[in-house]
Amino acid sequence: MLRGLVFSTPRLLSRSKISHNYRASSSDMGSENLLSQSNKSVNLRLSNVSLYTAEVLEIEADDPKLHVLFVPGNPGVITFYKDFVQSLYEHLGGNASISAIGSAAQTKKNYDHGRLFSLDEQVEHKMDFIRQELQNTEVPIVLVGHSIGAYVALEMLKRSSEKVIYYIGLYPFLALIRPSVTQSIIGRVAA
Repeated sequence: MLRGLVFSTPRLLSRSKISHNYRASSSDMGSENLLSQSNKSVNLRLSNVSLYTAEVLEIEADDPKLHVLFVPGNPGVITFYKDFVQSLYEHLGGNASISAIGSAAQTKKNYDHGRLFSLDEQVEHKMDFIRQELQNTEVPIVLVGHSIGAYVALEMLKRSSEKVIYYIGLYPFLALIRPSVTQSIIGRVAA
């Protein structure tokens, strides 16, 4: 299953025709369901992680074989990745639950009042999400990161328990354009 995910990544990134029917649901902090073709909903909710508000997209499998945790690129507004999360779920045949957590302080609303977070703080924010919300998950966790989120996910892998079994970097920012002066500087700072 993971091999198919790794080698089929370009197909996942292409836009598929997905219904955009929205229906609201209630929770403590608010959420929104985004109906899919498979009659499973991608749920958008807010989560307090490390005392900071983050947007989370989720779709739950009925009998998951693994849990995919997706970390976005910059900006970390997770709603941009709704179609990707839905396509990933469908491509994995509904056999994986998927959570996609937005970056701290990068939401539609300014919940964190303009506070800036370092890359290390973003990594810790996502690690706290695993400890807070995925600690009781009984299936293996696969980390997937896009762009600078690939760096965050790789750092998460280094700090994770044996429950996190795999890492996939989609267009990893620090590895793509080596001649870029900006990436070179960021790479040295990140190291």
